[in-house]
Amino acid sequence: MHMSAPCVMVSSTFYDLRQVRTDLENFLSRDLGYHPLLSEFASFPVDPDKTTVENCRRRVEKNADILVLVIGGRYGSVSHES
Repeated sequence: MHMSAPCVMVSSTFYDLRQVRTDLENFLSRDLGYHPLLSEFASFPVDPDKTTVENCRRRVEKNADILVLVIGGRYGSVSHES
């Protein structure tokens, strides 16, 4: 049986962690053979009727086998949902 490579959603703020995101994308795809999901790439499907948070959650729910959360000195959206 052939199994496909895991899909990995990389979640973080973008501007302050741009290099970390690039390094992770390279490591995941080149070194591990995984499929990285990063919102800054055209291959990341976006529904224009949804918010950034909703689009990211949808990708995690529908496509991600693994979620990598990178936490730096800044933060993005704050969800008030439970």
